[in-house]
Amino acid sequence: MLPTGLEDFETYLDFIDNANHLLENQGLTGTIQLASFHPQYQFDGEPPEASSHFTNRSPYPMIHFLREDMMERLLQEFPNPQKIPQRNIETLQAITTEELQRRLDNLL
Repeated sequence: MLPTGLEDFETYLDFIDNANHLLENQGLTGTIQLASFHPQYQFDGEPPEASSHFTNRSPYPMIHFLREDMMERLLQEFPNPQKIPQRNIETLQAITTEELQRRLDNLL
C-alpha cells in the first residue's frame, strides 16, 4: 500500500510501468506479476462512468506481488477462471457507481 506519493493516477501508472521493467530486467517475468489498484483506476477504452473500474479501485494506491506459479495452481482448481473478470464486472454493475464510490469513500 502506498498512501502518499502516488495519488495521481497517471503518475501511478508510470510507477507500475517502471516496476514491470525492473521485474523484466531482473529476469522475473513469468515468476512475479503485479496486480495494481488505485482510487482512480480506469481501464483504457472504458467510459469514465463504467462500473468495471471499481474492480481495480482501492482506498489507496496498492500493488500486489503475485507469484505466477501459485496463481496457476489455484486457477486450475477454480471452475472457469477465465470468467472471473466478467463475473466481477457483472456483480458491480448491479450496484450504482454512486453507491460503489460511497462504499469506497467509507473505507477511509
